[in-house]
Amino acid sequence: MSILNQKALSSLSNLDEADKAYCLKLSKHLENMGLSAGMVSSAVVSLADGDNVPTFIPCVATPSQFGAGKADAPAAQKAAGFEEAAAVA
Repeated sequence: MSILNQKALSSLSNLDEADKAYCLKLSKHLENMGLSAGMVSSAVVSLADGDNVPTFIPCVATPSQFGAGKADAPAAQKAAGFEEAAAVA
């Protein structure tokens, strides 16, 4: 059962499916945090009526964002150090 009041439900009816799903998930999250039904409904109305539902832009991470080049350098240093230690022993 939804804790949203009629005003919030009517605001949701004006949204597209993705935005509606976001608002419903948010309302569940806020409810689980212990917010009252009135506060949750007010938050949903503010988002829906003000056209403030966040827009997510899908993107792809590239290896350079994770420092792939940096990860290779210490491995090469470790290998050289191991070879030197093996030669001494």
